[in-house]
Amino acid sequence: MLFESISQITDLIKSALDDKRHSFRYGNLATVGSDLAPRVRTVMVRSIDPKATLSFYGDGRALKMQHISQNPKVSLSLYDPAEMIQFRFDGTAKICTDPKRTQETWAHVPPILQRDYTTHKAPGAILDSDGLDYLVNENFFTIVDIIPHQIECMVLGKNGHQKTLFVTDGFEWSKKALVP
Repeated sequence: MLFESISQITDLIKSALDDKRHSFRYGNLATVGSDLAPRVRTVMVRSIDPKATLSFYGDGRALKMQHISQNPKVSLSLYDPAEMIQFRFDGTAKICTDPKRTQETWAHVPPILQRDYTTHKAPGAILDSDGLDYLVNENFFTIVDIIPHQIECMVLGKNGHQKTLFVTDGFEWSKKALVP
């Protein structure tokens, strides 16, 4: 499969996000820490829009949020082993500051999952022997959008690989075939 347009990519990923077991739901997010060391962790991709902006949720106290605040340049890699397709989205991460959007999204998060954003201690803190404590009327739910400036597509195949790069100037996307 050779990707010809951004809409072809966004449509494929959007349909994959409807399947709870599809691998495109889980991406590897790379940020840079304050020590300039790369950090990679898995995030659950929640949505993609027609402009290829991807969104995920996190705890606002998590280290990745500090990294994004200090340096919003990120990379997100998605891979489908069944189809042998890989996407790499390079772009700018923006932490959502719209309280209405955050509240509306929070209302749709199942209660069992809301607990992940209400722990007394921040993610990565040392866990006491008493276990986790949860806050009652407070949460640290945060939405992060990744606005890509380029998307690299790699399709692996037995008869040769194909690689395509899409780059945007902020208005239009251009496409270039690359050596795989």
